[in-house]
Amino acid sequence: CICPSLILLSLAASYTVHNDYDIVNILGLIGCGTSFIAYASPLCVIKQVIQQKTTKDILPFGLSAMLTLNAATWSCYGWFITDDLYVWAPCLLGFGAGLVQLSLFAIY
Repeated sequence: CICPSLILLSLAASYTVHNDYDIVNILGLIGCGTSFIAYASPLCVIKQVIQQKTTKDILPFGLSAMLTLNAATWSCYGWFITDDLYVWAPCLLGFGAGLVQLSLFAIY
């Protein structure tokens, strides 16, 4: 449901906005939003982890660790190599979300 909506929104933005700078900004913001949602999606089980005081069978460690590593890597690439806000900003937020997820493993 969300994916087709984003595709249609992207197409509508690219056809209705005639300024290339605006198109890049609109598509960049859409990409930032979807990227952060993907990184932070495992956080939806935080309440359940805290209530049950365990991460077993609720939050997969491998997924959390790899999302955190991926976010850190892309943040560094976006900051140091391309200096692109649309790359490093959502990934930096995703890295923070990943640290929260990994801290749940350390606590519980």
